[in-house]
Formats: sequence, structure tokens, C-alpha cells
Amino acid sequence: YRANTALANFDNIEGWESEAQKNQLKGEAYFLRALFYFELSQLFGEVPLVISVEAQNLPKAPADETYAQIASDLQEAINLMPGSAYSSTSAGHATKWAAEALMARVFLFYTGYYQKTSLPVAGGGAIEKNQVISWLEDCISNSGHDLVSDFRNLWPYTNEFTAVEY
Repeated sequence: YRANTALANFDNIEGWESEAQKNQLKGEAYFLRALFYFELSQLFGEVPLVISVEAQNLPKAPADETYAQIASDLQEAINLMPGSAYSSTSAGHATKWAAEALMARVFLFYTGYYQKTSLPVAGGGAIEKNQVISWLEDCISNSGHDLVSDFRNLWPYTNEFTAVEY
């Protein structure tokens, strides 16, 4: 509901520092709505798809429709949010990289669980495997994040920064 309210009212808000700030926050709202619907869909399967702020009594939406909305929201988030580097002011906020990674996760779940070859998008179209691969390559190349070089470093007693305390 909060994401829907934010998305419905973004154009009424004045006083943005810049268009980039507005796009970042709008992208975060799309990201959060997609994340919440993805988690709901994984837990409950078919759920009511509420994408407006109007009070309605909606039946459960088919999974294809819900995942199409998730894909559409993530596409919007990827397009709106800039690909900027991590900073202390952005800590805890959704990023373009998080949206690209979540899109890959949604694609893998949807195509695996529902035995489909592509992920539908609300309003028409579909997301194909090669599109997801390009987003992942962008995330890997440009996000500044990577995998741990040594798997043992994931545990505190082998991590060079915390080993002294153990």
C-alpha cells in the first residue's frame, strides 16, 4: 500500500533537489513493490494484485499476471535508478544493482518453478534469458561488489578483521 501510495503521488511532490533524486526514490518504490510481491508469491502462490491506492476487494491474480507486474516494476526500477557507486548516504537504499540482481532471481524462480522460457511483462512483452544475462553482467562489472575470494572468510574466526576476537 505504501509503495502504491508513493508511486501514485510522486508527480504531486515539489521541491526535489534534482530529477535524479526523484528518479532514485521512485525507482526504490518500484523495487520495493516488486520485492514484496515476489516474497508474497513465493510464500502463497497466487495473491491479490493490488497496484492502486483505491480500496478494492480483489480475488487472487494468476501467477503469470503477478510475475508480469513484478518484472515490469523491476524494469522500471532499473531504468530509473542511476548506476552510482555505494556511499554512506545510500546505505540501506535499493540500487540499480539490487534491482538487476533481483530481476535475475525472479527470472530463475519463475522460469524454473512454472517451467516457462521467458518472464512476462505487464502491458505486453517478455524478458528473455539474454536480457537477464546482460543485467547480471552489468551488475558484476559496474556495481563494485564481487564474491569473496576465499570462501572461508565468510566465518568470523577466519576473517582477518575479526579473527583476533575469537
